[in-house]
Amino acid sequence: MKKVLVFLFFLLHITPSLWAKEKLLYAIRYQGPARAPIKGNQISTQIFSISPDSNKSKLVFSDENCSIALSVVPNVSIIGKEEFVTGRRKLYCFAIGRNIEIGYDSSGRPLHYYRFGMKSLIYELFIDGTNRFKKVCEVMGTQCPSMMCIDPTGRRIGYLNYSEKARTKSTLFIHSTLSGKLLNKVDLSEILLDCFVSSIGWLADGNRLFFTLDTGDVHVTSEESYEKVGAYLMKEDGTDLVKLPQSLILFPEKKGFSDQPGGAQFIGQLSDGTYIFRDFKFRKGYRGTAASSFIHIVNPITNSRREIPLKISEGLGQFKVSHDGTKIGFDVYEDDSIHIWVKDLKTGKENRIFSFPVRRFKGYYLGLIGWIED
Repeated sequence: MKKVLVFLFFLLHITPSLWAKEKLLYAIRYQGPARAPIKGNQISTQIFSISPDSNKSKLVFSDENCSIALSVVPNVSIIGKEEFVTGRRKLYCFAIGRNIEIGYDSSGRPLHYYRFGMKSLIYELFIDGTNRFKKVCEVMGTQCPSMMCIDPTGRRIGYLNYSEKARTKSTLFIHSTLSGKLLNKVDLSEILLDCFVSSIGWLADGNRLFFTLDTGDVHVTSEESYEKVGAYLMKEDGTDLVKLPQSLILFPEKKGFSDQPGGAQFIGQLSDGTYIFRDFKFRKGYRGTAASSFIHIVNPITNSRREIPLKISEGLGQFKVSHDGTKIGFDVYEDDSIHIWVKDLKTGKENRIFSFPVRRFKGYYLGLIGWIED
C-alpha cells in the first residue's frame, strides 16, 4: 500500500504535465486612429486563451497600456506570421517600444499620440491577466524578424532575419530563453538562393530543425533556386543539412484539383516520430486565389502516409500542432469572419470553437498563436 501511495505522489507532483490540458491562444489586434481621445480606442493587441472543450475565451494579456507594442512594424494591423510562439507553459513574442503622449487641441480636449521605437526585441508575456512581460533579448540583424520558433524544452528560441542592411543574407539566430545569450547564428543565404522559408520549427527530439523552402513560379525564378524547393532537416548550428526525398512528400492527386507550385509544407512532428505536412492544391476551374489545404501524416521510416480529413479545406490560414501531438488548431477565413477549428487526431473529431468578424478595413484582425498548457 505504501508503494502505491508513493507512486501516486510521484505522478501528481513530479510529472504534473501528464495531467495538464492544453488551450489555444489567439490574438485580436485593433488598429485604431493615430489620435485616440477615448480609452481603448487605440492601437492595441489582446491575447485570449480558449479551451477546445468548453469553447470559453479568457483574456490573458493586453498591451493597451503597456510600454511595448506587440507588433514588429509600427501601424501594421495584420498579425504577422510566427510573430508569437508558445512553449508548453510560456508565450514569447516580437515587440517594440511604445510611448503614449497626451496633447491637447485648441478646445482643450486631450489627444493621444503614439511614438514607436525602431528596435525589435523578444519578450516573454505572462498570460495570467497581469499584463506583465520580461525581456528575453534584442533581435539581431535588421529590423525585419520573422518565423519565430521554439525548441520542445522551451530553452532555445530562434527566428529568421537579415544579417546586414543589404538584406541578402537570410540568417537563423538562436538564443537562450533564460539568459538571452546568442547560441547559434547560421547563414542560410547559400541554401535559400531566391527561395523563402515558409515554415520552420524543431523536431520533437529537440536535436534538429525542420524547414520548408518555397519560391515563386518556375518562370520567374532561376532553375537553380526552383530546385531548392522542398523540406529540409538540419542541426541548429547549420550542419547535417538533409533535403527530404521528394518521393516522401509527393502526395496523391485529388480529383478536381491541381497541385500548387511549391509542393507541400512541413508543419510539425508528432511524438511517435511521424511528420505532418500540409499539401496545397487549387480547385480546377476556380477563379479565386485561395488554395485548398490537405493534411498528411508521413512515416519517414516506412515511407507510408495517411490523409487527415478536414471538413473545410479552402481558405485555411495557420496550423498549430499541440505540444502533446494529439490536436491541430487552424483558422479559416469565411463569410467575413475568421473561424478557429480544432481537429482531434485521436478521435477524428473536428469542431469549430470560436468565430470572430474580421471585415476588411474595419480595424479588427485575428491571428492564431498556438497551444499552451493550462
